[in-house]
Amino acid sequence: MHSVEVGESSGPDGGIETFGFLLKVRTPRKTLTLLVSDSGAGGPELVKEHVVGGVHRGAPLGNLGHALRSAGLRTFEVWQPGPESRVVTQARVLVPAFRPAYVMPHHMGARGGFDLFGGLHYAFDPAEVPKLMSVLDDFGVPLIPPVNYFDAWVHDHEGVRTTRNAAVKQTLGLPASGPGPSPQGPNPRTGQLEGPDD
Repeated sequence: MHSVEVGESSGPDGGIETFGFLLKVRTPRKTLTLLVSDSGAGGPELVKEHVVGGVHRGAPLGNLGHALRSAGLRTFEVWQPGPESRVVTQARVLVPAFRPAYVMPHHMGARGGFDLFGGLHYAFDPAEVPKLMSVLDDFGVPLIPPVNYFDAWVHDHEGVRTTRNAAVKQTLGLPASGPGPSPQGPNPRTGQLEGPDD
């Protein structure tokens, strides 16, 4: 799965390539599962057959179903979707069907510039994605957004929790916790993260 802007759809040839990765890791105490999807595709894009260079690549949701079956899974515990736009259209399908325990958005801070050493450009604001938050609230799924680059989490038999990553952050000039060192500005796509058709 990969991005199109709010209100847009890909062309008749299947459009841009889209990506998603389903990970299954066996540990002594629990099998850990994670879906990382890089997409702004929404609505018909999710079920549209993509043809790239004459090769049928399948539809994003169909491909996810095949991957789950191949891995012997019926669900995944953590979903990391991105970028911000159109995630709600995916959430309306994925959250009720697969009941992830956590949603951790990625692809944040790259709009309007990218400065790894200055920190995340703007804070995640749940008010910018009210439709997504409504879906997550309906199913009791917490959303865990990053506050800065190289924030770290542990995913194990106890679930997902934050952990310190101060040594890596210090090497890059980032604070041990919180945003910065550069001041954060407003999201340059404020008001454009969810559209009327979402």
